[in-house]
Amino acid sequence: MKSVSYILVVVLCLVSIPAIFSQSTVQPDSTCAGNAGEIYMVNLTSGSTYNWSVTGTGNTLHSSGTNEITIDWSVTAGVDTVKVVETDLNGCPGDLVKIAVVRIPIPIANAGADDTICSSGTFAIAAATAQNYKTLLWSTSGDGSFIDGNALTPEYTPGPGDIATGSVNLTLTANPNTPCAIPTTDVMRLVLIPAIVVNAGTDDTLCWDETVYMDDPSVTNSTTYAWSTSGDGAFDNTNLLNATYNPGDADNTSGSVTLTLTATGNEYCPDVSDVKLLNIRPKPVTSAIQHF
Repeated sequence: MKSVSYILVVVLCLVSIPAIFSQSTVQPDSTCAGNAGEIYMVNLTSGSTYNWSVTGTGNTLHSSGTNEITIDWSVTAGVDTVKVVETDLNGCPGDLVKIAVVRIPIPIANAGADDTICSSGTFAIAAATAQNYKTLLWSTSGDGSFIDGNALTPEYTPGPGDIATGSVNLTLTANPNTPCAIPTTDVMRLVLIPAIVVNAGTDDTLCWDETVYMDDPSVTNSTTYAWSTSGDGAFDNTNLLNATYNPGDADNTSGSVTLTLTATGNEYCPDVSDVKLLNIRPKPVTSAIQHF
């Protein structure tokens, strides 16, 4: 009897465990939300194919079955998982290998709405908002200065150049958290209304019972103004810039009186005043006539 021998060939699938990594080897990995073309890979085994997947919505995975892929990440923050299964040349699959990826949100900056102030004042920034930032920085297009320019709501004092120009742009920059690299900026425009300037004129000296004509007062950036007195005298017209003042008895007796010129402010600039001091020489006292 003829015997037949059979040879049994058994192919054993040895489980391969590739090491997945990206720009970071730390678990979990991190990336900036919205980043595109991020590369993830495992060590290449000749003859193997690789089946990649990524969890989450808004992510786009580019893969051709090789040991390397690129991912365009969603613009929103979150945590997703990159997964891969390797199949060797014998058709044997390996274990699932995965890595968690944290999507760090990009910074958001809002400098607030455009605003208007009087050029003689300061601007307290109150409407600015920011999110997802590491540090903040305010900057100016002009020559003014900030008090605590790294705070979200600092105070800005316009400079001479700002005032001369009539406006200035204030920029809020929100610097990102790692690994995000691109800061976010927003700009608000600050309009500067010219401040009211009042000059009541130079101090003066006059004789008892004399009247005085206001010959050198000036008012800028206001068309409404009025004179007032600290004494008991009277103006011929308190609303006339070049008014005439007639000192009263109390003015003459005290020897001086303060005259105040006040210009009316507007929606942005307050009333402004300046004073003029009148010194009144006493009336000479003549002795009685004597006959010798």
